[in-house]
Amino acid sequence: MLNTDRYVIVGVDAGLNVAWAVLDLSGNLLGLGSKKGLGRGIIGEVKKYGEPLIISTDVSKPPKLVKELATSFGARLSLPKEDMRVKEKETLTKGFVFGNRHERDALASALRAFKEIEGLVRRVKKRGGDEEVVRKILKGEAKNIREAMRVEERKEKRRKKRGRASVEELLKLVEKLKEENERLRRERKWVVYKVSEVRPKVLIEDKARIMNKLLKDGKVPILRVEGKKDLRDVYKDVVYLKTQDERVLKELERRKVRVLVMDEPKEIEGFVTVRRSDLNIKEEDGIEYVEFKEFERLVKEVAKKVVKEVLKDYKRIRGAFI
Repeated sequence: MLNTDRYVIVGVDAGLNVAWAVLDLSGNLLGLGSKKGLGRGIIGEVKKYGEPLIISTDVSKPPKLVKELATSFGARLSLPKEDMRVKEKETLTKGFVFGNRHERDALASALRAFKEIEGLVRRVKKRGGDEEVVRKILKGEAKNIREAMRVEERKEKRRKKRGRASVEELLKLVEKLKEENERLRRERKWVVYKVSEVRPKVLIEDKARIMNKLLKDGKVPILRVEGKKDLRDVYKDVVYLKTQDERVLKELERRKVRVLVMDEPKEIEGFVTVRRSDLNIKEEDGIEYVEFKEFERLVKEVAKKVVKEVLKDYKRIRGAFI
């Protein structure tokens, strides 16, 4: 698994014995090693440390393995104008401990590559930028620091806007719970899901009984929707969505559904979306549900600011059955 917490520079000495040296963008040594006959297995070794922005070697004509490594990560290939001399390698690696000359050569090439971008990193930090700004310049996504920082500022604004949208959607969920609470106060019957202008005229009694038992026990029912045919019993429910049909989404919105459980969630205006694999979903008499604690965790993750209101209203709903 790729560690994307940091960007790195990787020096490689390819041959029968493959050696690697990994530096962060401040020039600190993160990893150094070598292995006989490693070949393309070096990709797995490098992934442990982060996402390589630069792959370097100590010769002007890179071996096939070095080219493949750079291509696999979409990294910049840093090569010396001519093969590095032994004296240059010894000077660069003075003070470091390595196991063999292959590791020394890999380390020397990584340090040479770092020196090429050291000035850029320093200027970016001075202007308040981060490693993402450096990445954009090295990847050719921006021509200079100013342009790269403008792109990052726009991204940050979009992220904040999406965050506000998530809170707004959750506030709608709070309103939905308040409405449900008021309805339950007026109707303390065993079968809660009554007929309305939106709901069908007849709802299977057994299903209603099971769903309301789940609610009474502090569980949140989840209704599976694969198409329009599954919308019959849906009204203000949590829905496991298995279709991308826009007509279904419009109908769910009309039926005041606010929470969608999805295999691969994406932003959908008007809804709060949750990854199915993040929830511990269980089943009772053919109806899926999630424990109230799981629902509580979901709410906390989406918008901590309004979690108390959501939980308070949900508890009021449960209180209507007591």
